[in-house]
Amino acid sequence: MRFIWNELSLWFKATIYIWIYYFIFIIFNPTHPLDTYGQVTIIGSFLGLPLIMWILIPIWNALHAFRNKSVRWKPLRLIIYICSAYFVLLSAMTIHAEISNSIVKERLFPEGWDKHVAWSFERLQSAAEGDLTLKRAYYTEPYHSNINAGNMSGTRSPVLTIEYINNDCSDKEECLFIYKEFYDASSGVLIRSENDSY
Repeated sequence: MRFIWNELSLWFKATIYIWIYYFIFIIFNPTHPLDTYGQVTIIGSFLGLPLIMWILIPIWNALHAFRNKSVRWKPLRLIIYICSAYFVLLSAMTIHAEISNSIVKERLFPEGWDKHVAWSFERLQSAAEGDLTLKRAYYTEPYHSNINAGNMSGTRSPVLTIEYINNDCSDKEECLFIYKEFYDASSGVLIRSENDSY
């Protein structure tokens, strides 16, 4: 048991930089630190920032933690610590995003998913012409991890999408339409709606 505690203690000392990174990302984006991480990594790659953040600083931190300690297999431990620290940081930011998504969903649908979809479909029916049938409804979360050079933002408006059929159409395959409601993530207010049948 003491060996495990000593190993965890050494790991934490050798990877303290990931928690510093994490709290810096939270300062810039409290709801979705992974978004800040992605932008810093992509933009900073032109300046060599990832090399400093993920190679030089981790090596310096680990060697500083190993200093004056009898540590075996230092090169192997160094690689394992750096890789595991990176995994822990990404996991922490992913969990953070999932919690933020859950909070937003609760804010948008306090009465429950089914009731909100029913109300939105009623709103659609009152504005549309003809007899409509709900096919399916789904929700797009605001915070995601699909961050790359082509899409540098991991934040978008939460969207309720309703696929429906206009029963007054003769060709059922051509009468499938999509209705979307865009919400503000912070307030839960409906911003705008789109209907591809118009």
